[in-house]
Parts: sequence; structure tokens; C-alpha cells
Amino acid sequence: MTISLPSNAALLFCLITGLFLRPEASAGQDAGVAEPLESEAPQAREWYTAPFLDFWGAAKDFGQATWLVASAPARLDRDSGLKLGSVVLVGGALFAFDQEINDALDATANPDGSGGFLRRVGDFVEPMGLQGNTNVYFAGASVLGYLTRQDWIKNPAKQILYSQWIGGLGRQIVGYVVGRHRPSEGRGPYAFEFGEGTSFPSGHSAVAFELAYVLSHHIDRWPASLLLYGLAGTLAFQRVDSNSHWASDAFLGSAWGYFVAKTVVASEESDRVAMEPMIDVGSGRSGMGVRIRF
Repeated sequence: MTISLPSNAALLFCLITGLFLRPEASAGQDAGVAEPLESEAPQAREWYTAPFLDFWGAAKDFGQATWLVASAPARLDRDSGLKLGSVVLVGGALFAFDQEINDALDATANPDGSGGFLRRVGDFVEPMGLQGNTNVYFAGASVLGYLTRQDWIKNPAKQILYSQWIGGLGRQIVGYVVGRHRPSEGRGPYAFEFGEGTSFPSGHSAVAFELAYVLSHHIDRWPASLLLYGLAGTLAFQRVDSNSHWASDAFLGSAWGYFVAKTVVASEESDRVAMEPMIDVGSGRSGMGVRIRF
């Protein structure tokens, strides 16, 4: 088994800078809301403790987002179940016609493989689907936003990093178990081998839709959303057109990326889960741990 990972230095850089950054607490309180008890008051933020408190807060945010993604099946209701069923249905239909779709794209391609507007745009944006290419820029943007206290820079970059880390881990696990072989290997759409194939799901497509969702959410303008999702769709098309993935791989990868990014953004804007450090010095024993509140 071979799993590609970033270098230790790059991984450490991303972890430290990304987890360091957390939205600041609201500066004020709504009128009529009681002041917190002294035991519930925020910890003092001296210049020498603020970075450590921010790091802990960001780690809590990341843990909360990871938990919400991992526990999503336990929270399925009627609406989310219907959405999941629709995604599975479309993915299944594409799976049934993966070979036909692949053959049709081959038949319409120019001999040099560069014909068509979608192909040209897809080839142009393809590098954006590689986390190894983009993580360092988003980590840098997070640091810049943190140091300058510009949340409009810091928050989207941090949420993109979280989405890519959580989504990437999920793809690694599923891809290893499913082991689907790529079209370029010439073994057909039904070639699965545990721990060997790397076609399902499409990582490029997932990353593209993670970017599209987070940026679209923060920009909140329909022309920007149209452009971002259009580029993401073009990148997903490129993965199929280039014989790198089957159509079902690209579609389900896109759906996974969208879901992860949406969950990460929602977790940043809610307080459904709280993780707190805990020190127990009573009952003749002492210890440290983490308490999770729902």
C-alpha cells in the first residue's frame, strides 16, 4: 500500500498555522442577556497567553467539525435522507453507464486531447484540485488574516483547510477499502481490488466543491456562486474527460466535498458541540482530560 502524504515540514506547517486560527469571540453581548458567572467568564487574554488560547480554540473547532462529519449518519432525518438517497441514486445510474460515458467522451475528443471550451477550462483549473498545491496558500492566508485581524481573509481560508483535511482523510479510507481502478488502467469500470485502486472517489472533484462552497458562502453573491460552481463542475468534467476517473467517481467525490464543506461551515457558526479541558483533583486522585458537551 502506498499513500501519498505531504512532507513532514509541510504537514507541520499546515497543522500549526491552520489550527492556530479561530474566529474571535463576539466583542459584545445582546441587551438583556445576563452576564456569565465568574466561573464561566472567558480566560484572560494576555499577550503571552492569547496564542495558546487561540490554538486551543481552533483545535476545538476542528474536533467539532470532524465529529459532525463522522456522526452525520446518526443525525439523518427525512429531508437529509431524501437528499442522500437522491445522490446515491444518481451515482448508481452513472456507475451503470460509466463505460458508455467514457467511450462517448473519447469519441468526441480531438486527437490532441485539447479540443472544446470545457476541456480547456478544466485543464487550466486542474491544479487547484491538488491539496499539495493549495494548502500552503490557504495556510498563508490564514496566518495573514490572523495577524491582521481580518476575519474575511482568515475564516474562509481556515474553513477550506479544515474541509480539505477532513474530506481528504475520509477519501483515503473509502478509497483504500473500495479499491476501484482508474479508466486509464484499462481494466473496465467494475475492477475493484482492496487497497489497490485509487479511482473512487475523485479527490480533485471533492476539493473543487469544497472550495466552491466555502468561497460562495462567504462572498454570498449569485454571480460569484455561479462562477465558482461552474469552475468546480468543469474540473470534475476534466477528471472524467482525461481518463483519470469514472463519471460516478467524479460525481460522488463532488457530493462528498460539498457535504464536508457545508458541515465545516455550519459547525463554525453553531455551538452544538463544546470541547473543554478538564482537570480533576478531587476524591484523592488527579488527572487531566477533555470534556465534550452537546
